[in-house]
Amino acid sequence: GAGARRLTLAARARQKSAAKRGADPIRTTLEGIAAPGDDTMVGLLDLDDALTELEALDPRAGRVVVLRTFGGLTSKEVSEVTDIPLRTVERVWRFARAFLAERIQTTD
Repeated sequence: GAGARRLTLAARARQKSAAKRGADPIRTTLEGIAAPGDDTMVGLLDLDDALTELEALDPRAGRVVVLRTFGGLTSKEVSEVTDIPLRTVERVWRFARAFLAERIQTTD
């Protein structure tokens, strides 16, 4: 599922990073996390670290992010899968996006 996909991508990034002595060659956009139209690139390891921090603070928010970002689900689909009310999913998603965007080191 989405969680396994995230772990696989993070593990791959960590292996490549170790091979390049700290480089983070795997990068992604903040699509869905940053402001609309922001195509800023972030390191997958930075995203994974920030998401791990979010999950420790708020496991439900972490799950919503994983399902939205790595699972490709809409807020409505997340609501249906998790039995969390749609308004709550949307509120949690707004919080999680702000939290992650604040913590991720970005480069142009």
